[in-house]
Amino acid sequence: MDIEVARYSTCPEDGCSVTFQGPLQLRNHLALKHAFVYNVEKKSFSSFQDFTVWKDTQEKEAVVSFVQHCGIKRPQDATVTYFYCHRSGSSVSTSVGKRQARTSSKVGVCCTASMIVTVDNVSGVVALEYCDTHYGHTHDLKFARLTQSEKEMIAGMLTGKLSADVILDKIRDSLQGSVERIHLLSKQDIANIERSFGLNRVQRNGDDATSVKLMFKELESLGDANPVVHCKFQGEDQGELLNNIAIDDMFLVIQHPLQLEMMKEFGSRGICVDASHGTNGYNFQLITVLVIDEYGEGFPCAWLISNREDSSVLTEFFKLLYSRTGDITPP
Repeated sequence: MDIEVARYSTCPEDGCSVTFQGPLQLRNHLALKHAFVYNVEKKSFSSFQDFTVWKDTQEKEAVVSFVQHCGIKRPQDATVTYFYCHRSGSSVSTSVGKRQARTSSKVGVCCTASMIVTVDNVSGVVALEYCDTHYGHTHDLKFARLTQSEKEMIAGMLTGKLSADVILDKIRDSLQGSVERIHLLSKQDIANIERSFGLNRVQRNGDDATSVKLMFKELESLGDANPVVHCKFQGEDQGELLNNIAIDDMFLVIQHPLQLEMMKEFGSRGICVDASHGTNGYNFQLITVLVIDEYGEGFPCAWLISNREDSSVLTEFFKLLYSRTGDITPP
């Protein structure tokens, strides 16, 4: 693996030997001594979730990622997080033995772009100081990273038991217009997401249904971030919340909080429903509800896994979604 080397650095401009640490010191030095022009703006968001959605958009548009390199600081009544350009710095391989050489995304110098995010611990309001001026590199798609929302979408597919090959086919089939980082998705990307989301843990039980139940029990600790909206396993009664769902039916609804917000924001443009078949050994069907985002792309905002896709099942699915979103009407 490659690790970033974080040390005091020397100004990369020809003939300059001034040392600095971090993008702020570099920006000030470049502006003062080398006529470097950069842009810093301040923004405010009502919640960290709103900031995250905005950050994902900025990263996709600029073909760059901002990553957290240090711990969170907690001054009185606030939480401060520092994000830096993922191409900033240099790397050194820690691998032992032979392996195929690859090009590092690191550019060998400190990039000037950064985000300083301050969250008010009382109101939850986010104050952002954002420098969008990069230094020392171009914006190459091959070095871009998946956004957090894209990772969560892939994690949702993995949770739905879709294989890596099926996920790759779905992503590549979604290509319309310009190529984005998501369309370059690889099996290694999927494996990394599986690991980072804790989806590759040792099987909890030899029986799949029991194993899934145990996983859902663990997800309950996430509170409002739990993506499982409702689940009825085969052999269980439908309960008071559902109607016309037979005891032999499987009925699982998944919607991450980010997907809920996307549905509320873009649902008025139109809502699409797609069904996938033959993706697992139980013949369960995957029903996906999508909205059209600001780029004109389909964004999955809820999933239903069931052994049926008739009007009874879909009605209960839509009723659950409506209870979370409220009225969604055309503009």
